[in-house]
Amino acid sequence: GLDASFSRIDRATFALLHADGYRVFCQNYWTGLAAPAPRLENLTDAIAEGFIPAIYLVVTTDGRGPVERAVADLTPYQNLWNSLAFVAIDAEVPGTTLEALMDAATFIKILGQRPVLYTARWFWLGHMDNTQILTDLPLWNAFYDGDPDLDFPHYPYGGWLDKDVMGEQYQGTTTVYGTAEVDLNIFDDAFILMQESAMPPEELARLEKIEAILAANDITADDRLSDSVRAIEVAIGDMLRLAEGQSQAWAELKRQWFNET
Repeated sequence: GLDASFSRIDRATFALLHADGYRVFCQNYWTGLAAPAPRLENLTDAIAEGFIPAIYLVVTTDGRGPVERAVADLTPYQNLWNSLAFVAIDAEVPGTTLEALMDAATFIKILGQRPVLYTARWFWLGHMDNTQILTDLPLWNAFYDGDPDLDFPHYPYGGWLDKDVMGEQYQGTTTVYGTAEVDLNIFDDAFILMQESAMPPEELARLEKIEAILAANDITADDRLSDSVRAIEVAIGDMLRLAEGQSQAWAELKRQWFNET
């Protein structure tokens, strides 16, 4: 598979890359500061040449903004959002918060897509305290050894298991056919071709119930920036544990959860 950011890749180049055996193309849709100009053209040309499309969003402190922008941008064009194989949350910028990553994952699921987490061992250990709270997200691991294989079992981190790794970015910026700049990846075929619902109906129903409880308690969007509420939205099964010891509003949330479940 290939991924790209600002480089414009024309349709003829995509045809050559497809002939070389590449099948997945993942376009950066948000760099953390801007949306790359060739994003939509790259995606549509890749699809026209038989590529399976995906996108990635660099998330730092705002989890929902990048997702909202991508959905608004893609939906009018043959509903491309629903055609994506996955939406990757890119964690590689110092200052990235766990809360933003969790928020992005939740929002992507609610909007019917499959979130995955893109990161690297050096970043996760050095900037995210090697947290194991996001192991429910499939991992796209960056490991630049130039070999198209999955090296994660030799250098594990973050609590992910071998089965949780959906891909490896094994080579960084590479110029192909003269001008196009891409990163090279290997992805798990079974994961890419899996056509499961992004969120099981029962999980979505439970999430919607929690959203309703939050609204009933006048917990605003700003209030939901707290660690506890974000964790509640993502890890529903841990909701009561995470709410323990919180304010009176969280106590009320706990009481209603017991009553309604």
